[in-house]
Amino acid sequence: MKKTIFALLTVLCLSIMIPGPEAQAKWWIFGSSEEEVTINYLYINRVSYDEMGPKVMLYREALADGLIVLTGKASVVRGTIGSVRVSVDGRETWLDAKLSEGGAFEWSLRPEMGKTYKFYVEIMDTSGKTNRVEDTYREISLSDKTIQPIIREALDKLIEAYRNEDPARFMALIADDFAGEKANLDRAVRKDFSALDNINLRYTLNNVSTDSKGKVFVSLNYTRQVTSARSGQTLKDAGATEFVFRFGEKTPLVYSMKWPLIFGISEPENVATGDVVQPGNTNILVMDNKGVLQSLPFTEAKQAKDNGGSTVSSKSATIPFNSGFKFVDDSVVASGSGDITVQLMGMMGTAIFMSGGPKYKVLPATGVDALTEVPDQTTYNTFPPEIFGVTQGQTIALYLSTGKYAVFEVRTITGTAMTIRYKYQPSGTRFF
Repeated sequence: MKKTIFALLTVLCLSIMIPGPEAQAKWWIFGSSEEEVTINYLYINRVSYDEMGPKVMLYREALADGLIVLTGKASVVRGTIGSVRVSVDGRETWLDAKLSEGGAFEWSLRPEMGKTYKFYVEIMDTSGKTNRVEDTYREISLSDKTIQPIIREALDKLIEAYRNEDPARFMALIADDFAGEKANLDRAVRKDFSALDNINLRYTLNNVSTDSKGKVFVSLNYTRQVTSARSGQTLKDAGATEFVFRFGEKTPLVYSMKWPLIFGISEPENVATGDVVQPGNTNILVMDNKGVLQSLPFTEAKQAKDNGGSTVSSKSATIPFNSGFKFVDDSVVASGSGDITVQLMGMMGTAIFMSGGPKYKVLPATGVDALTEVPDQTTYNTFPPEIFGVTQGQTIALYLSTGKYAVFEVRTITGTAMTIRYKYQPSGTRFF
């Protein structure tokens, strides 16, 4: 009996120590990250993969150089991306994509007319973790029909109605189930019409494709020039964006639009369904909640859009007594060399000295975080003596010698320093 038990224990120990085929297949799990590989973005011919249904029709006339081009970028919390493979035959065979440092990749195929391709994309990190490959399935086929003229005609009608500031004609080209809600777009374009004059908008189609649900995916580049009705200033921008159309009874209707927007720029948070991040996005038009228009670099424009129209964020700084502060680069500097210098002035208590001859105006104590504009500098006080006492809780607007506006709130005053909460507007407008 003892020999039998010993034999059974020996067999059990050996079965634990010697890995079987299943254990060997999962060698990479040990020590690997718990997180799956994340796809940051994935495009087919500049059309977002996520926007496509499971079945996609591409049009031969719209393929640049006759190619289907897959581009994307992936990341993982720990480790790096090690390989990207594409299958076009339902995972029977795999082809390597060109992988760059940082997780960006590209792969292309010259498709054949009448053939259906069953796409899968596998992205693996150096520990063996992959994305959810089954989620990347797309069935793609090629058509020789000419859909581009139909979409171009629809876009031309939209632009004509928009330039003529005709909301009824414009909204007749929008689907009733518009993804951003049709009422929101109607309100936004009417606000655009109040803020913009001399709208000049041009575009170039990059790609047109459809899915099995009757949606048409459109990628385009645009250039735009407008006049601000408020300031009279002429502004330009250029970018890449995407539309989704749905066929109506007579013409394609707009189902959704991505940011950067060419219509409804006054309310991107209510109109756009997603962002397009492409090299073609340079300066982008941004309108704040006061109707002030700016053309900002893409990163700054996106920040403004994400902040609900505000182009700057509040910051805090502690300025020791007898030190200066420069708003342009958020730096504490030597006394007398910043925009302001904080000093102790005997009977006056804590005071600020204004360098370079700026103007100031004491505002109601509403707090900087909620402040979106300051008065025009023509109403500000000028110096000499270029120095005045400040108290905790005051909010003070500045018009600096550089022609820029700043505003700060005195948060605390201690025995050695003053802490402020502030905003600085590098664009030169008085809106924050």
